[in-house]
Amino acid sequence: MAFDDLHLLRRFTGEQMLAAFHGSWDPERLMTRGLRPLSLVFNHVRTAAFGENVAAHRLAVMVLLAAYWALLVPVARRLGTPRLAVAVAGVLFVCSPYSIFHYVWITDGNHALQGLAFAGSALLLCRGLERGSWAPLLPSLVVLALGVLVREDTLAALPALLLVGAFVARARTARIRFAAYAAAALGLSAALILYRRRVIAKVMSPGSSWEGLADHVRKALSPAGLMTFDPLSAALVPLAIVCALVTGVALLLLVPAERRSGALVWLASALLACAPGLTVARDDLLLFPVSFAALALATAWNEVVRARPRLRPAVAAAALAIAIGGAHVSRVYAENFHPRSLRLAWWNGRYLYGAYSERAAMPDERRAALQAHLGSMGIHNARHHLRRTWKLVRRAVAEGRRRPAADGRPFYPLLPWPED
Repeated sequence: MAFDDLHLLRRFTGEQMLAAFHGSWDPERLMTRGLRPLSLVFNHVRTAAFGENVAAHRLAVMVLLAAYWALLVPVARRLGTPRLAVAVAGVLFVCSPYSIFHYVWITDGNHALQGLAFAGSALLLCRGLERGSWAPLLPSLVVLALGVLVREDTLAALPALLLVGAFVARARTARIRFAAYAAAALGLSAALILYRRRVIAKVMSPGSSWEGLADHVRKALSPAGLMTFDPLSAALVPLAIVCALVTGVALLLLVPAERRSGALVWLASALLACAPGLTVARDDLLLFPVSFAALALATAWNEVVRARPRLRPAVAAAALAIAIGGAHVSRVYAENFHPRSLRLAWWNGRYLYGAYSERAAMPDERRAALQAHLGSMGIHNARHHLRRTWKLVRRAVAEGRRRPAADGRPFYPLLPWPED
């Protein structure tokens, strides 16, 4: 377990869970302020189910992410993205360096619930518009609201939801239902934000950091990430960016205008989903931008192959290069969470001996395991945490120990962490 996992992944009382619906989701108010009651409930349920079994927690999140992508299939097909293309997009999503947080960092497993909320809401919306029925539209709004109660930044997917609905609403009666749905969705979102402001003291307000927004956009449109650390990553990361750019050019030059709309809807959704970067620019907030960008690429490839079947080998090679490049970078980036990572030791030590130690609530079993784990690196108290950790870091860097080794010695991960 890493960082916030130590404090947030635990059992909560019924009173604490009820209080999260009209107050802070973190009883100790150690984490980001917000209205996230369903994250608290989710953390309680999975702790009750899996306890201290880290592998079980991660596998459960992977199942939820798989369910998210399964639900995306019928939604994406309505935008002209066939099953195989959605599967390819899912591979690109998993291989993105910015996706490791959703399945490695256990606390961020709640992002999978956000994905399920978007995909479920979009599917219900599509069915309501196609069947000429109002019945699925109310459940769609309810599912959207549940996603917002997991994390407020679920609203980053609202533009994508409305773009999908606008694409599907072809008939006049469907357009009327969609207009009513869009008004209701926007009103519901505004009501939730106003309620959040009312019940949460000093809540973070929407920001205006265009630099943060640009950072999110840059990362979302870089399918294998932007970080390099060896000759292979130095070759594959730029190659992935070139492949994405060439795909865009091919879509515009080779595909008829009427066949581009699906890819352009996903691309617009990816760009609009970067809006949280206006307030907070963090790599673990890219679930929707990376998902939609991957769907845009896969949809564009499908249309390019339809227009020029002879380009199928080139498209397959581009997809493979992006996937390999992303997976290579992702593996090394995930080493920040490795048990022998000194970056992990520093941050986990803050919950035991450092800045968060007085307020962090941890189960006794987890606290004892963390003490033993840090003790195996010679970190036994606050003084060791403050001084010895950085001596170990300097020694590891001097000796070239930047990745896990068979001897189990502590190492200092290659790829940076934002709080360095």
